[in-house]
Amino acid sequence: YPEAETRINAATDAQKIVAEDRPTVNSLTTLSFYTYFTGDTKAADKARAEAKQLANSKAEREAIDKQLDEYEKNASTYLQAKAKAEKEQKAGGGGAPESLEKFRISPSLCVFAPRRLCVNCRF
Repeated sequence: YPEAETRINAATDAQKIVAEDRPTVNSLTTLSFYTYFTGDTKAADKARAEAKQLANSKAEREAIDKQLDEYEKNASTYLQAKAKAEKEQKAGGGGAPESLEKFRISPSLCVFAPRRLCVNCRF
């Protein structure tokens, strides 16, 4: 998990710079996506709200919500699996956590670098 967490945080930090420099619907929804995976729901929701403010139509705002609702759900599942695996690892005295092996995410949603985050990403 440390490698995955490091990469998620790095992606979030990089996207935060992009979104602050060029706040667009795309940069803010991407920031929201990464931020959900850090567990900072409040910051992710803030980026979501900012993206929706920049949207040009009701349909675009609804599309943002639909997309980010799915990302938030997957992030929650990931964070729960991560917490469970870390708890099991701690209780078992170390070793590789196994719970994450069972974590599945829609392949279209797993777009960040740590390829060992889910079964779907294994090559």
